[in-house]
Amino acid sequence: MPAQSPMAKASVPVTVPERKAKGPKEPITLAQFLKVVQVADTGGHAKALVREGRATVNGEVDDRPGRKLAEGDIVAVDGKTFTVDR
Repeated sequence: MPAQSPMAKASVPVTVPERKAKGPKEPITLAQFLKVVQVADTGGHAKALVREGRATVNGEVDDRPGRKLAEGDIVAVDGKTFTVDR
C-alpha cells in the first residue's frame, strides 16, 4: 500500500500538546489551534485568517481569534478540516 501524504487526508485529528501547568487542561483559542496544526506560521497570520472569515468552527464562520475550542470541535480553513482532540 503506497504511503499517503499527510496533506492528502480531508480530516485530520489533532492532539493539542500537553501543557506543563497543573490542574485541568487549559482551553486553546482558535488562533492558537491554527498555529498548532500549521495552517498559520505566526499568531498574526492566524488572527488574520480568522478575522477574514476563512475559518469555520462546527460548520459556522467564526471571526473571533480568541474563541475557545472544546474537544470534538471541527475546525476548517481553506478546505482543510481538523478535529480538536485533547
